[in-house]
Amino acid sequence: MNTKDFLNLETIGKNFKKDQKIIENKWIKRERVKKVFQPYAIHPSLFIKHFGSRVLDYMIGVIDGQNKAGNCPIIHIMLDYFDDKNIALGDIHLVCSELKNTLVLYYIETTQDFNEKVYFELVDLLDMNFKGVLDEYFSKQCVRLTSSPINRDIDKQEQHSSLEDRLSDIRFNQDSKVTAAEFMSSLDSTITDKVENFVEQLDDYNALLYDLEEMSGEDSLNQIQLVNNVLLDFYYSVDSMSAFPIIMRTFNQLIEFLNTLNSEQLENQEKRLMLVKMLTGLGVDLENWIKSIFEEQLTDDIHYFDASFANNCIEIEALFYEESIELEEDDLEFF
Repeated sequence: MNTKDFLNLETIGKNFKKDQKIIENKWIKRERVKKVFQPYAIHPSLFIKHFGSRVLDYMIGVIDGQNKAGNCPIIHIMLDYFDDKNIALGDIHLVCSELKNTLVLYYIETTQDFNEKVYFELVDLLDMNFKGVLDEYFSKQCVRLTSSPINRDIDKQEQHSSLEDRLSDIRFNQDSKVTAAEFMSSLDSTITDKVENFVEQLDDYNALLYDLEEMSGEDSLNQIQLVNNVLLDFYYSVDSMSAFPIIMRTFNQLIEFLNTLNSEQLENQEKRLMLVKMLTGLGVDLENWIKSIFEEQLTDDIHYFDASFANNCIEIEALFYEESIELEEDDLEFF
Protein backbone atom coordinates (compact mmCIF):
# COMPACT_ATOMS: atom_id res chain seq x y z
CA MET A 1 0.00 0.00 0.00
CA ASN A 2 1.29 3.47 -0.80
CA THR A 3 0.32 7.04 0.00
CA LYS A 4 -2.23 7.40 -2.81
CA ASP A 5 -4.39 4.79 -1.08
CA PHE A 6 -5.02 7.11 1.90
CA LEU A 7 -6.96 9.84 0.12
CA ASN A 8 -9.99 9.30 2.39
CA LEU A 9 -7.90 10.27 5.41
CA GLU A 10 -7.14 13.83 4.30
CA THR A 11 -9.54 15.44 6.79
CA ILE A 12 -8.63 13.18 9.70
CA GLY A 13 -4.94 13.82 8.98
CA LYS A 14 -5.52 17.54 9.44
CA ASN A 15 -7.35 16.83 12.69
CA PHE A 16 -4.52 14.59 13.90
CA LYS A 17 -2.12 17.46 13.32
CA LYS A 18 -4.38 19.98 15.07
CA ASP A 19 -4.89 17.77 18.14
CA GLN A 20 -1.51 16.03 18.12
CA LYS A 21 -0.52 17.09 21.64
CA ILE A 22 -3.81 15.84 23.05
CA ILE A 23 -3.44 12.53 21.18
CA GLU A 24 0.10 12.11 22.49
CA ASN A 25 -1.05 12.67 26.07
CA LYS A 26 -3.93 10.23 25.67
CA TRP A 27 -1.54 7.62 24.27
CA ILE A 28 1.03 7.68 27.05
CA LYS A 29 -1.65 7.74 29.75
CA ARG A 30 -3.14 4.45 28.56
CA GLU A 31 -2.83 1.94 31.42
CA ARG A 32 -0.98 -0.66 29.39
CA VAL A 33 1.59 1.91 28.26
CA LYS A 34 2.21 3.00 31.84
CA LYS A 35 2.61 -0.62 32.92
CA VAL A 36 5.28 -1.10 30.24
CA PHE A 37 7.11 2.13 31.09
CA GLN A 38 7.12 1.89 34.89
CA PRO A 39 9.45 -1.12 35.41
CA TYR A 40 12.01 0.36 33.01
CA ALA A 41 11.88 3.91 34.40
CA ILE A 42 10.92 5.37 31.03
CA HIS A 43 9.76 8.97 31.36
CA PRO A 44 6.55 9.34 29.31
CA SER A 45 7.20 12.91 28.18
CA LEU A 46 10.76 12.04 27.23
CA PHE A 47 9.45 9.12 25.18
CA ILE A 48 6.98 11.39 23.40
CA LYS A 49 9.60 14.06 22.76
CA HIS A 50 12.13 11.74 21.14
CA PHE A 51 9.94 8.99 19.66
CA GLY A 52 6.17 9.29 19.95
CA SER A 53 5.83 12.78 18.50
CA ARG A 54 8.11 11.94 15.60
CA VAL A 55 6.21 8.72 14.84
CA LEU A 56 2.98 10.72 14.65
CA ASP A 57 4.67 13.40 12.51
CA TYR A 58 5.73 10.69 10.09
CA MET A 59 2.28 9.09 9.99
CA ILE A 60 0.66 12.46 9.26
CA GLY A 61 3.21 12.81 6.47
CA VAL A 62 2.05 9.47 5.08
CA ILE A 63 -1.53 10.76 4.96
CA ASP A 64 -0.29 13.95 3.25
CA GLY A 65 1.51 11.84 0.64
CA GLN A 66 5.00 12.91 1.76
CA ASN A 67 6.13 9.68 3.44
CA LYS A 68 5.98 5.97 2.72
CA ALA A 69 3.74 3.88 4.99
CA GLY A 70 5.58 1.49 7.30
CA ASN A 71 8.96 3.09 6.76
CA CYS A 72 9.37 5.57 9.63
CA PRO A 73 13.14 6.11 10.20
CA ILE A 74 12.74 6.87 13.92
CA ILE A 75 11.53 3.29 14.52
CA HIS A 76 15.11 2.07 14.19
CA ILE A 77 16.19 4.41 16.99
CA MET A 78 13.18 3.60 19.15
CA LEU A 79 13.78 -0.15 18.91
CA ASP A 80 17.42 0.32 19.90
CA TYR A 81 16.25 2.34 22.90
CA PHE A 82 13.83 -0.43 23.91
CA ASP A 83 16.52 -3.04 23.31
CA ASP A 84 18.96 -1.21 25.59
CA LYS A 85 16.33 -1.50 28.32
CA ASN A 86 15.64 -5.18 27.52
CA ILE A 87 12.00 -4.54 26.67
CA ALA A 88 10.40 -7.60 25.10
CA LEU A 89 8.68 -7.59 21.72
CA GLY A 90 5.35 -8.29 23.45
CA ASP A 91 5.64 -5.07 25.45
CA ILE A 92 6.65 -3.13 22.32
CA HIS A 93 3.50 -4.52 20.71
CA LEU A 94 1.41 -3.18 23.60
CA VAL A 95 2.84 0.34 23.24
CA CYS A 96 2.19 0.34 19.48
CA SER A 97 -1.28 -1.16 19.90
CA GLU A 98 -2.23 1.58 22.32
CA LEU A 99 -1.26 4.19 19.75
CA LYS A 100 -3.61 2.46 17.32
CA ASN A 101 -6.36 2.31 19.96
CA THR A 102 -5.89 6.00 20.79
CA LEU A 103 -6.12 7.11 17.17
CA VAL A 104 -9.13 4.92 16.39
CA LEU A 105 -10.87 6.19 19.53
CA TYR A 106 -10.02 9.74 18.50
CA TYR A 107 -11.73 9.18 15.15
CA ILE A 108 -14.84 7.69 16.75
CA GLU A 109 -15.13 10.41 19.41
CA THR A 110 -14.56 13.37 17.09
CA THR A 111 -16.59 12.24 14.08
CA GLN A 112 -20.28 12.95 13.89
CA ASP A 113 -20.87 10.93 10.73
CA PHE A 114 -19.04 7.62 11.09
CA ASN A 115 -17.65 6.46 7.73
CA GLU A 116 -16.79 2.79 7.51
CA LYS A 117 -14.45 3.35 4.55
CA VAL A 118 -12.47 5.98 6.46
CA TYR A 119 -12.36 3.73 9.52
CA PHE A 120 -10.91 0.74 7.67
CA GLU A 121 -8.47 2.94 5.76
CA LEU A 122 -7.21 4.33 9.07
CA VAL A 123 -6.86 0.80 10.46
CA ASP A 124 -4.96 -0.24 7.31
CA LEU A 125 -2.56 2.68 7.75
CA LEU A 126 -1.94 1.87 11.41
CA ASP A 127 -1.44 -1.81 10.60
CA MET A 128 1.11 -0.85 7.92
CA ASN A 129 2.97 1.24 10.45
CA PHE A 130 3.03 -1.61 12.96
CA LYS A 131 4.20 -3.99 10.22
CA GLY A 132 7.11 -1.58 9.73
CA VAL A 133 7.96 -1.91 13.43
CA LEU A 134 7.93 -5.72 13.21
CA ASP A 135 9.96 -5.74 9.98
CA GLU A 136 12.57 -3.48 11.56
CA TYR A 137 12.64 -5.54 14.77
CA PHE A 138 13.24 -8.85 12.99
CA SER A 139 15.67 -7.23 10.57
CA LYS A 140 17.74 -6.09 13.55
CA GLN A 141 17.68 -9.61 14.99
CA CYS A 142 18.87 -11.06 11.68
CA VAL A 143 21.72 -8.54 11.47
CA ARG A 144 22.86 -9.57 14.94
CA LEU A 145 22.96 -13.20 13.94
CA THR A 146 24.71 -12.75 10.61
CA SER A 147 27.01 -9.74 10.84
CA SER A 148 28.10 -6.58 12.58
CA PRO A 149 26.75 -3.16 11.49
CA ILE A 150 30.07 -2.35 9.83
CA ASN A 151 30.33 -5.55 7.81
CA ARG A 152 26.77 -6.30 6.76
CA ASP A 153 26.13 -6.67 3.02
CA ILE A 154 24.54 -3.99 0.94
CA ASP A 155 21.33 -5.07 -0.72
CA LYS A 156 21.91 -6.07 -4.36
CA GLN A 157 19.30 -3.66 -5.62
CA GLU A 158 21.02 -0.81 -3.78
CA GLN A 159 24.36 -1.80 -5.30
CA HIS A 160 22.86 -1.17 -8.74
CA SER A 161 21.28 2.16 -7.73
CA SER A 162 23.23 5.25 -8.64
CA LEU A 163 25.23 6.94 -5.91
CA GLU A 164 23.32 10.16 -6.60
CA ASP A 165 19.97 8.41 -6.00
CA ARG A 166 21.16 6.80 -2.78
CA LEU A 167 22.66 10.04 -1.48
CA SER A 168 19.37 11.78 -2.19
CA ASP A 169 17.50 9.03 -0.37
CA ILE A 170 19.59 9.11 2.81
CA ARG A 171 18.96 12.83 3.11
CA PHE A 172 15.22 12.19 3.36
CA ASN A 173 14.15 8.58 3.93
CA GLN A 174 17.41 6.84 4.83
CA ASP A 175 16.26 3.63 3.12
CA SER A 176 19.45 3.18 1.14
CA LYS A 177 22.88 2.28 2.42
CA VAL A 178 25.84 4.39 1.38
CA THR A 179 29.42 3.42 2.15
CA ALA A 180 31.79 5.85 3.81
CA ALA A 181 34.00 5.92 0.70
CA GLU A 182 31.04 6.77 -1.54
CA PHE A 183 29.82 9.42 0.85
CA MET A 184 33.22 11.05 1.14
CA SER A 185 33.51 11.22 -2.64
CA SER A 186 30.38 13.39 -2.69
CA LEU A 187 31.62 15.99 -0.18
CA ASP A 188 33.52 19.20 -0.61
CA SER A 189 36.89 19.18 1.16
CA THR A 190 36.05 22.35 3.11
CA ILE A 191 33.22 20.47 4.87
CA THR A 192 35.33 17.45 5.75
CA ASP A 193 38.14 19.68 7.01
CA LYS A 194 35.76 21.27 9.51
CA VAL A 195 34.71 17.86 10.84
CA GLU A 196 38.28 16.65 11.12
CA ASN A 197 39.22 19.84 12.96
CA PHE A 198 36.68 18.86 15.61
CA VAL A 199 38.98 16.01 16.63
CA GLU A 200 41.62 18.61 17.51
CA GLN A 201 39.02 20.40 19.66
CA LEU A 202 38.29 17.25 21.66
CA ASP A 203 41.28 17.86 23.93
CA ASP A 204 39.76 21.22 24.90
CA TYR A 205 36.36 19.56 25.25
CA ASN A 206 37.72 16.92 27.61
CA ALA A 207 39.62 19.53 29.63
CA LEU A 208 36.40 21.53 30.06
CA LEU A 209 34.61 18.43 31.31
CA TYR A 210 37.45 17.55 33.67
CA ASP A 211 37.25 20.99 35.30
CA LEU A 212 33.45 20.74 35.49
CA GLU A 213 33.76 17.87 37.97
CA GLU A 214 34.84 20.26 40.75
CA MET A 215 32.69 23.26 39.83
CA SER A 216 29.36 24.44 41.20
CA GLY A 217 26.96 27.34 40.94
CA GLU A 218 27.43 29.89 38.17
CA ASP A 219 30.89 28.51 37.39
CA SER A 220 29.39 25.14 36.43
CA LEU A 221 26.77 26.82 34.21
CA ASN A 222 29.44 28.86 32.43
CA GLN A 223 31.46 25.69 31.92
CA ILE A 224 28.47 23.90 30.41
CA GLN A 225 28.10 26.79 27.97
CA LEU A 226 31.73 26.39 26.89
CA VAL A 227 31.15 22.66 26.38
CA ASN A 228 28.06 23.49 24.35
CA ASN A 229 30.04 25.88 22.15
CA VAL A 230 32.33 23.02 21.11
CA LEU A 231 29.33 20.78 20.41
CA LEU A 232 27.67 23.56 18.38
CA ASP A 233 30.71 23.89 16.13
CA PHE A 234 30.51 20.18 15.39
CA TYR A 235 26.73 20.33 14.91
CA TYR A 236 26.95 23.07 12.26
CA SER A 237 29.70 21.24 10.38
CA VAL A 238 27.83 17.93 10.15
CA ASP A 239 24.41 19.53 9.63
CA SER A 240 25.72 21.23 6.48
CA MET A 241 26.05 17.78 4.87
CA SER A 242 22.27 17.18 5.11
CA ALA A 243 22.90 13.44 5.44
CA PHE A 244 22.38 12.70 9.13
CA PRO A 245 18.94 14.07 10.10
CA ILE A 246 18.42 11.68 13.02
CA ILE A 247 21.80 12.38 14.58
CA MET A 248 21.46 16.11 14.03
CA ARG A 249 17.95 16.38 15.48
CA THR A 250 18.97 14.44 18.58
CA PHE A 251 22.21 16.42 18.84
CA ASN A 252 20.28 19.69 18.65
CA GLN A 253 17.91 18.51 21.38
CA LEU A 254 20.89 17.61 23.58
CA ILE A 255 22.42 21.06 23.12
CA GLU A 256 19.10 22.72 23.92
CA PHE A 257 18.73 20.52 26.99
CA LEU A 258 22.19 21.38 28.31
CA ASN A 259 21.26 25.04 27.96
CA THR A 260 18.26 24.49 30.26
CA LEU A 261 20.30 23.08 33.15
CA ASN A 262 20.38 25.28 36.23
CA SER A 263 22.87 25.64 39.05
CA GLU A 264 20.64 23.72 41.47
CA GLN A 265 20.68 20.67 39.21
CA LEU A 266 24.45 20.86 38.84
CA GLU A 267 24.91 21.15 42.62
CA ASN A 268 23.99 17.47 42.80
CA GLN A 269 27.54 16.07 42.72
CA GLU A 270 26.48 12.54 41.84
CA LYS A 271 24.52 13.69 38.80
CA ARG A 272 27.17 16.23 37.81
CA LEU A 273 29.89 13.58 37.83
CA MET A 274 27.66 11.21 35.87
CA LEU A 275 26.98 13.99 33.35
CA VAL A 276 30.73 14.52 32.92
CA LYS A 277 31.24 10.78 32.45
CA MET A 278 28.45 10.51 29.86
CA LEU A 279 29.54 13.60 27.91
CA THR A 280 33.12 12.32 27.91
CA GLY A 281 31.87 9.01 26.52
CA LEU A 282 29.93 10.93 23.89
CA GLY A 283 33.14 12.63 22.82
CA VAL A 284 34.87 9.25 22.45
CA ASP A 285 31.95 7.99 20.35
CA LEU A 286 32.13 11.05 18.08
CA GLU A 287 35.88 10.65 17.64
CA ASN A 288 35.44 6.99 16.65
CA TRP A 289 32.59 7.94 14.28
CA ILE A 290 34.74 10.57 12.56
CA LYS A 291 37.58 8.10 12.25
CA SER A 292 35.32 5.40 10.80
CA ILE A 293 33.61 7.57 8.18
CA PHE A 294 35.93 10.48 7.40
CA GLU A 295 39.38 8.97 7.91
CA GLU A 296 39.42 5.19 7.47
CA GLN A 297 36.25 5.16 5.31
CA LEU A 298 35.69 1.46 5.96
CA THR A 299 32.07 1.24 7.05
CA ASP A 300 29.51 -0.06 4.55
CA ASP A 301 26.72 2.03 6.08
CA ILE A 302 27.31 5.61 7.19
CA HIS A 303 24.23 5.39 9.43
CA TYR A 304 25.58 2.53 11.55
CA PHE A 305 26.10 4.99 14.42
CA ASP A 306 22.70 6.73 14.40
CA ALA A 307 20.82 4.60 16.92
CA SER A 308 23.49 4.28 19.59
CA PHE A 309 24.35 7.99 19.40
CA ALA A 310 20.72 9.09 19.63
CA ASN A 311 20.05 6.85 22.60
CA ASN A 312 23.20 8.02 24.42
CA CYS A 313 21.94 11.60 24.07
CA ILE A 314 18.53 10.60 25.40
CA GLU A 315 20.11 8.89 28.42
CA ILE A 316 22.02 12.10 29.23
CA GLU A 317 18.76 14.04 29.22
CA ALA A 318 17.04 11.36 31.29
CA LEU A 319 19.69 11.80 34.00
CA PHE A 320 18.10 15.10 35.04
CA TYR A 321 14.54 14.33 34.04
CA GLU A 322 12.14 14.56 36.96
CA GLU A 323 8.72 13.15 36.16
CA SER A 324 6.25 10.69 37.55
CA ILE A 325 4.68 8.10 35.31
CA GLU A 326 1.34 9.52 36.47
CA LEU A 327 1.07 12.53 34.18
CA GLU A 328 -0.72 15.74 34.92
CA GLU A 329 -3.43 17.22 32.70
CA ASP A 330 -5.68 14.20 33.25
CA ASP A 331 -8.63 16.30 32.16
CA LEU A 332 -7.41 16.75 28.57
CA GLU A 333 -10.17 15.79 26.17
CA PHE A 334 -10.62 15.80 22.43
CA PHE A 335 -13.37 18.41 22.69
